[in-house]
Amino acid sequence: MDIDLMLTQAKAEGLSISLTPEQKLRIVGDKSIYQKWIGQLKNERDSIVRFLKIEPTPLKTQFIIDLMNCGVSQVQAQAIEKKIKAKNESREDRTLCFECKHLKGYWSAWRCQNQDKAGIGRDGSLGELAYLLQRCDGFKKNE
Repeated sequence: MDIDLMLTQAKAEGLSISLTPEQKLRIVGDKSIYQKWIGQLKNERDSIVRFLKIEPTPLKTQFIIDLMNCGVSQVQAQAIEKKIKAKNESREDRTLCFECKHLKGYWSAWRCQNQDKAGIGRDGSLGELAYLLQRCDGFKKNE
């Protein structure tokens, strides 16, 4: 099966498949869907890794690649990067969680690792908050 088609079908069924910084597959989704796909994904692992491995280009900065490796689509990643650039150009003092070193997780489950200081709930779940400009007492610039 064509890798692009296979990944598109798996995504349509609810799986998120991305690469970790260590070039390992990260597969997230409902357990029954995961079990349906895991055999085929294991068999095609090397091809999937090659397909997902993205090299920086003028349109795909390392920031965009990092977000895509967390399951964010290229379009969403570019929109986030554009929002940060516009914020910086306007000298806006609020920040996005995507600029913070405490942000962990992947596209549907962003978490703050500094939730007490940031004033986030006990489990650190951010949801849509990760996409909003805000002032955060727990913010630490991602270097």
